[in-house]
Amino acid sequence: FTLESNQTKSIYVKIQYLFNIPVVSPISISDTLSYIRQTTIENFIQGIFQGLLWLMLFYNLFLYISTREKSYLYYIGYVFSFAMLMLYAFQYLQDFIFPENPEIGSYFGISVLVAFIFYFLLLREFIDSRNKHPRIDKSLKIIIAINTIVSTIIFIIQFFYIESLALVGMQYVFLNALILLVYVVIIFKIDNRTSKIFAIGTLVLVLFITLAIIGTYMGADPDILILLFELGIVGQVF
Repeated sequence: FTLESNQTKSIYVKIQYLFNIPVVSPISISDTLSYIRQTTIENFIQGIFQGLLWLMLFYNLFLYISTREKSYLYYIGYVFSFAMLMLYAFQYLQDFIFPENPEIGSYFGISVLVAFIFYFLLLREFIDSRNKHPRIDKSLKIIIAINTIVSTIIFIIQFFYIESLALVGMQYVFLNALILLVYVVIIFKIDNRTSKIFAIGTLVLVLFITLAIIGTYMGADPDILILLFELGIVGQVF
């Protein structure tokens, strides 16, 4: 809309949060040039982030085709889930992929829960818990089953109540991050250099996710918080 000099206009805005967070992000009105500049910077940063994720996705797809090892397949699912989550969070799915039916893009918010499922599957394969650590393997299977059930229920409920993800939201993500932290400690006790490298990557992911969640409840800049979340993903992926 356009405002003339000394003209006032009442604007009503309905905001729907990605998660059920009782914090109102600051809303600002800018001129066209400033908006284009800010959008260009944002698109550039997200282009780099998505490019890195898709590069690793296709690289691991090639490795999976070559070796048929399930760990690469789980890694692909993990990276793809986070890529979809960020495309959803920044409205790219709604604006460019499903412009005629933007409500379809809203269902991809559940990608954050799916990412944790693939990560626990990847962890199980990476440390070979099935053969070397049966107790750890049993606990991982339980966690994977719980996450799968919760994700499936939320996905189904979304068809009737689109905000069902908000029922678990950030709290559920934080719970999974804490569970990952527990496994980081367990993995470090395993006398295996490769496993410890994986644990360090997991620790980076948990650290940045935790900082992003804490910052969210403290009312920090949402753009900075999302950047922290993405740094955690990239830090773990690479």
